[in-house]
Amino acid sequence: MNPTAASRHKTAAFAGTLALLLAAGTQTAFAEAAATPAAAGTQTAAKREAGKLYVRKVLFKNEGGPKIDEALIAAHVSLKPGDEFSRPAQSATIRSLYATNLFDFITVEPIPDVDAAAVDLRVSYVARPLLVGIFFEGNKEWDGGTPEAQTEYEQIIVNKLDSTRPEGGGNGGVIEFFRGKLIKECTDAGLTVGAPLDRVLVARAESKIRKKYASRFPFVKISHAVKTDADAGTATVTFFVEENLDTRVTEIKFVGNKAFDDYTLRYAMQTSTWAYTFDFSEWPGNRFLKFSPIRDLGRFDYDTYRRDLVALKNFYQNAGYLDVEIYGQPREELEEGYSFVNNEETEGDMPLEITISEGMRYHLDAIRISGNDLGKQHARFTEEAIVAMLAQYSPRGVRRGNEEDFDLLFPGMPYSPQAVNVAVEKIREYYGQVGYLNCRVAVTREPDVDTGKVTLKFKISEGEKSYLRSVVVEGNTTTKSEIILRELVLAPGEVFDMVRMKTSESRLKNTSYFRQPSGQASVSLRAADTPVAGQKDLVVSVTEAPTGSFNFGGGFSTVDSLSAYVEFSESNFDLFNWRNHFRGGGQKFRFRIQVGTNSTTIEQSFEEPMIFGREIAVGYDAYYKSDTYVSSSYNTVDAGVKLYARRRLFERVYGTFYYKIDNYEIKDIEWDVPQFVWDEAGYTLLSRGGITLSRDTRDSYLFPNTGTKIALTNELVGGPFGGECTYYKMRLDAARWFPIFNYQEQTLKLRMRADTAHAFGNSYVPFFEKIKYGGPYNLRGFRYAHVAPFIGDEPYGGDSGFFVSAEYTIKLLEQLRFALFYDGGFVNADSFDFSPREWNDDVGFGFRMLIWGALLNLDIGFPINTSDDNDDGMRFNISFGTSF
Repeated sequence: MNPTAASRHKTAAFAGTLALLLAAGTQTAFAEAAATPAAAGTQTAAKREAGKLYVRKVLFKNEGGPKIDEALIAAHVSLKPGDEFSRPAQSATIRSLYATNLFDFITVEPIPDVDAAAVDLRVSYVARPLLVGIFFEGNKEWDGGTPEAQTEYEQIIVNKLDSTRPEGGGNGGVIEFFRGKLIKECTDAGLTVGAPLDRVLVARAESKIRKKYASRFPFVKISHAVKTDADAGTATVTFFVEENLDTRVTEIKFVGNKAFDDYTLRYAMQTSTWAYTFDFSEWPGNRFLKFSPIRDLGRFDYDTYRRDLVALKNFYQNAGYLDVEIYGQPREELEEGYSFVNNEETEGDMPLEITISEGMRYHLDAIRISGNDLGKQHARFTEEAIVAMLAQYSPRGVRRGNEEDFDLLFPGMPYSPQAVNVAVEKIREYYGQVGYLNCRVAVTREPDVDTGKVTLKFKISEGEKSYLRSVVVEGNTTTKSEIILRELVLAPGEVFDMVRMKTSESRLKNTSYFRQPSGQASVSLRAADTPVAGQKDLVVSVTEAPTGSFNFGGGFSTVDSLSAYVEFSESNFDLFNWRNHFRGGGQKFRFRIQVGTNSTTIEQSFEEPMIFGREIAVGYDAYYKSDTYVSSSYNTVDAGVKLYARRRLFERVYGTFYYKIDNYEIKDIEWDVPQFVWDEAGYTLLSRGGITLSRDTRDSYLFPNTGTKIALTNELVGGPFGGECTYYKMRLDAARWFPIFNYQEQTLKLRMRADTAHAFGNSYVPFFEKIKYGGPYNLRGFRYAHVAPFIGDEPYGGDSGFFVSAEYTIKLLEQLRFALFYDGGFVNADSFDFSPREWNDDVGFGFRMLIWGALLNLDIGFPINTSDDNDDGMRFNISFGTSF
């Protein structure tokens, strides 16, 4: 072969090899890494396939930063000597090295050997330096941290790296480790001493420090600098803080607002003014009980301020002012005016001014419906029927969040964009109730700028009617599918109703089976297409949550005094499924023991929510209660069991039928007690049956803001049920909650209760079954059970009683409420005697605190009208749980 031909042959071979390499791809990336060289492997030509490249050896090159052990790098290299070179393996190597967080720069470069048809891999890297110190400069409000509390090893590092301190560093230039208020923001961001320096984490830490300052120093300036020591392979980070003024909002002034007064507009904002106690400038309804030094209300946050401007614009537009313009002060102006340099004499007091150009108010003139072809066959879908539907409230629970405020749309009302959005959803749901799940609604508006009237046109694309083919349940690793299916109000073969689908989702969320630790219910329902035209599947996706709990603790109350308890409960119990640890059946099981200085209680309860697949709950409560707080002259013991069945009768009305048997004991009697106590000494067997009708519409069981709760109980003791006494008892208990002001969830609760008892024939009502008021659950200005007729020094009780209460609560914190209350009532000796001649009442205040999932009530009551037997002065009550 002549030289020219050989040259051409060599050139062609090189070009072919280069083409293969380009096809495989040369990939570079930024990261850090290190590895040890691997021994080059060889492979016989006989084993190699023509046209493929094989790795001959792997080389490592440190382009900067500390040197990394090559064995560590080699462990992350997917291509070994002798392996066939491939682009996916090259990419996997880069990803794996990046995942170590050790590198700022990585390249995996193939170097071809034309003669040997082989590839050498060169891994080049720049390693990240080791972070050995975090410094702060200019921080006055919060310390950076202290090294004194660090381990001996960390202090040695401080001494060893003393030369790396930046000149004039914050806090005397001492390296900070994991302590202090600002250093905590760094560790929360993932920036820690002893780890490789990640500049992304440095930026994240700077952002968290800025956010911490923003609540009090809205114009703070935060920056940082990184100093590296190439020889030592280390780095330090210094954060520079320019705090400026501790800023408080002293006034919010509106200019140009004619339609709404300042109070109304402030209510739409989150930004509040600073006040030390009560602030009547924003009353009613907005910020009233502030205590700004404690609650930090009245601070300026620019991001909140910007959101407030948007909220004000939305408020005006939803009131019909579509052309409104809201002008706030720009950040640059505020920052310049309230810095140390320009406005130190203000001491951070900031008035805000918001300018409003309201424009014309638009009203809805007419609503036009098109595309409603079903209206030709069904009156439900005519234009008139759809327009009438939009003017009515949605069924309870369908609208969510602030949608309830925009649930109506009718001609003549101020035009509201949000109400239009809700109307579109209502039309889709309206069609969805009869199976038209794919209904689409387009809306156009035609405003008349001269008259301020708007015509709305809804164009409906109905789609085809759908039926429910089957229900698919996903994610229920513990709960049985039938337990989930029984909460659904949709069944296969029925028309696929979107409203009932939402109701089913709400019912599943109200169970405790799928509630996550964050408190959000992990349940979603959706319609899924099927191969069959006109049929859909309902997919129910759930995520199981822990449903069992084992609790123990102690407490104090004015009734039980000091007490300790242990309790086990399981809200997703399965009595016959030991293989699944007795979980997944939807049953409820509870066992509790409480021992106190004044009482001992043992309780065990069980409930099956649906018996034989029907919506009837059955269960029992077994209990043993020994009390000494009823009287200082005798003790009581009550042991019994209650069997019950409960079902929903209609709407939210439930009926509960029960049978209860008690063996009541009076013991440890003092010699000087009245005769009526001696008459009941020993055991009394009481057997009774009863029915309770109840309705509960509260929006929350712990802190209700709206709704009602009513319960009427009638029971017959003795008679056909046996026992030692025969009498009749009735109780009516009702309460209603009224939201007064949205701010701080200010709520008024009104409650009333009426009781009566009546003995038959020669029988009687035992004194421990008679009506007595007083204590933490009704008349809070009186001792427990001391609002009642007395015999001697002991409350005997009566056969009729009436009680009313008014309580006003204000949210101070998320789990804390302040309460003002009035209680009044009486107990009379005869049955059905509701004369208020023995009226007792009190006023007081208290707190409601949620502690470890239980509601703690602290009340101080001051009696107003008393009787001769219960005039004991002010009472302090402590109790757990919710009252009626």
